[in-house]
Amino acid sequence: TALMEANTAAKVRLLVARRITRPVSALTRGVTRVAGGDLSQALPVQSTDEVLASYRGRGPFGKWTDEALRLYVEHGFAREDGRVRLKCPPAIEAQVFSMEPLYDLWLALERILVPTLLMRGEESEAFSANDSAEALRRLPRGELVTIPQTTHTFPMEVPGEVAERILTFAA
Repeated sequence: TALMEANTAAKVRLLVARRITRPVSALTRGVTRVAGGDLSQALPVQSTDEVLASYRGRGPFGKWTDEALRLYVEHGFAREDGRVRLKCPPAIEAQVFSMEPLYDLWLALERILVPTLLMRGEESEAFSANDSAEALRRLPRGELVTIPQTTHTFPMEVPGEVAERILTFAA
């Protein structure tokens, strides 16, 4: 009987381990494919709670307020076939990023003749201090505000401060 109990305990441990490792392995494979540029991949999550838990405090969502992250997940994801997926199809998202080189935005800035508020997060790698200085140089009536200790997604990190800066500029 001791052998049967040990065998049963081993089977239970294996089943529990599989229930934990299979979803983690599937998520890891999906993230790896997406990171490699395969934006057709859907991450294997079954609830918005899973999305919230996996995004909270990580990567580009690391500094987002809880409310901003909750709203992003609530309105940016849809439930389909027992899974949760981004509402924006991955192919469309990839198309948005691939269009960037098609337009010379530097020249477009020079044609903006109205007062313009240019904002950036201090820690943004996508819109660096050098980029913002160049943009400001090209904006005839531009004003630059750099929000301290924020990233490229600063509106989701300090929404109250961003709103206040915009209202002050527009006044």
